[in-house]
Amino acid sequence: MPLYRYKIDKGELLKFKKVPKRLGAFRPAHVSFSGYPLPQSAKSWCAMYEGILRNVYKECDNFNCTIKVGRKFVYLNKIDDYSSKVIERVLKEPSKGTIDSASDVLNAHSMFPEVIAMVTCRNLGIPYKRLVSDSKIFESYKWIFTGLDEPIGLPTRKQSAKGASYLRRLDIVLDLKKPIVLQGQADPFASGAALDRSANKAETNRFLADRGYHIPKYIVINSKRDIVKCAGLRAPVFIKPVEESLRIGVIGPIWDPSLLVKSYTMAMSQISEGQRKCLCQEGVRGEEFRINCNFGKITFAAKTIKGYVIGDGRSSIAQLLEKRRKKYNAREIKADYINNILAGSGLTVGSVVEKGRRIRISLNGSEEGRFIDATGSLDVKYKRLIKRLAGDLGLNVVGVDVLIDREGTAWIIDVNNSPYVAFFDSAEKSYATMEHMIRCISMKIGRKDNGRVLASRQN
Repeated sequence: MPLYRYKIDKGELLKFKKVPKRLGAFRPAHVSFSGYPLPQSAKSWCAMYEGILRNVYKECDNFNCTIKVGRKFVYLNKIDDYSSKVIERVLKEPSKGTIDSASDVLNAHSMFPEVIAMVTCRNLGIPYKRLVSDSKIFESYKWIFTGLDEPIGLPTRKQSAKGASYLRRLDIVLDLKKPIVLQGQADPFASGAALDRSANKAETNRFLADRGYHIPKYIVINSKRDIVKCAGLRAPVFIKPVEESLRIGVIGPIWDPSLLVKSYTMAMSQISEGQRKCLCQEGVRGEEFRINCNFGKITFAAKTIKGYVIGDGRSSIAQLLEKRRKKYNAREIKADYINNILAGSGLTVGSVVEKGRRIRISLNGSEEGRFIDATGSLDVKYKRLIKRLAGDLGLNVVGVDVLIDREGTAWIIDVNNSPYVAFFDSAEKSYATMEHMIRCISMKIGRKDNGRVLASRQN
């Protein structure tokens, strides 16, 4: 019995008398049929469904597939109900527009951690289940894919609440001896104390500094009165909320102390949950990396290449950005993130800067910049450092922002206990990371198989 099935009414399927010529390329090898007979046109329709699925979810491409035909229904392989509905619409209306639209939506959807987890479970032969019905999942996706082509901006309070609800609803449960809930790339075994500590930047900094890690000098700002304490920090500095993520409220680099109060006010206006406190932290010069440690393995290291524009004395920063995006085909984000960076220099996207002046427009590779895969080239001593840090924090999974200066010292900039999994154009590292995680979890817990408990193994 297949792990994933999508039931389609056989009578509806038999209405498709002709095979869409446009979809001829989506006919995978290694597809067979069992059960009741189907006419060739219906078989081609099913094979093209499987072909589109494999074209988007590359990790499924090498699997043999038996499509089961019942008396009233045909059972197709699937990733989730949302994917199946999108593919079905393409097959019913096989125009270039529907194919392009489905490709855009499903490729964006294919990088979601829960979808990666489902594909991985399919590869490893581990049963899974959702925490909600497919119909509720489909409703959840509606707001996510609204305005798919719109530039990405800072989440609002409303969006943050909706995002939290989305994450709770789309959790994946591994059907092991003891069911385990996967929430993206988060550690299901971490203690509450470890998670709480790592979610607070000030507590994490104190904890790591006490254990000998290099932490840039910082001041905790409880109110505007504390800003005067920041005068002793070396410029540039950054202001960031102690309990936010996704770069929300991160202002800087700030070069002029007179801009600290304005920057602090700006950061506070973006805090959507948690403590209303900020850090003011010194910047460190060097090369920045996101190093991902997952159950004792460095699954990837991404080097950040920041984005800049060069002033010409006539154009606004927004106009310079537009030219840069056309030249480099850069991922566009809304002005919110960029204004957070520019505020540290007293600028906005509407500012015109003198000719030759270099203006930084990104904090990391996802904001008008890019990432380079440094997994193989990063010195092993830094990988060992992050593995030790994960152990000290009591976390099996951690994403660490590390800045390496000219002397080779690794400075810990930020720690993420539920790190983003997709940092590169290719999904290869994302799938490999989730596969490693699911293998480790299933080996730890054991999986059910005909009443016996077995260690997970790949089919």
